[in-house]
Amino acid sequence: MQTFIKFRTRIFVNKWSTGVGKTFFWLLKPKCCRKLCSDQLTTDECERVFNGFWETGSYDVQNMYIAGCIEQHAVASHKVPNVALGKKSVTRLFARRYSVQTDDRRVTVCKSTFLRLLGIRSGRVNRVMRKTHLNSGVVLCDQRGKYDHVKQRIPSDKLQFVEQHIRSFPVNDSHYTRSHSECRQYLSANLSIRKMHELYADKCKIMKQEPVR
Repeated sequence: MQTFIKFRTRIFVNKWSTGVGKTFFWLLKPKCCRKLCSDQLTTDECERVFNGFWETGSYDVQNMYIAGCIEQHAVASHKVPNVALGKKSVTRLFARRYSVQTDDRRVTVCKSTFLRLLGIRSGRVNRVMRKTHLNSGVVLCDQRGKYDHVKQRIPSDKLQFVEQHIRSFPVNDSHYTRSHSECRQYLSANLSIRKMHELYADKCKIMKQEPVR
């Protein structure tokens, strides 16, 4: 099945042929963190970053942009949780630094502002950084919808043999509401799918061919 990429700056049609509405950029929250990200970036700069990200037209290019905006390094030290207060131990292996490039400068922002600027969720960032770390710093391409189904594809001659086997059974016309079901035909009540499959398997043994599962 082909993968459909959702672009947040235009109206698109999903695989069910249903139109999905346009999503606009949301303004930054005031005083979101100690970095005061909302004071460092103007509204025009935020909209240019947002539109530039979604107008790339490629899911892989977007992932490369995300990876280029994040610096990830190992945590230098770990805090010991206070077990007496009921705090759980959470071990962080990496620390991340987020930044975005405007027209003439690069601005360091917090995680929540970075997600809001690009209109993405934290899960996508985690997936991109995890795959980048496992691939020695190289961003992997999106593999959705690219699986080769040739090995699972049933040959046409075997499908035709199954169809001929089904058509070999005698059929009966409908006796009820014949005006509405002239093209409908029914198998004998003594037959079942299990019985038909057993006969099909026996026929394959006689012809020395493997039955279709």
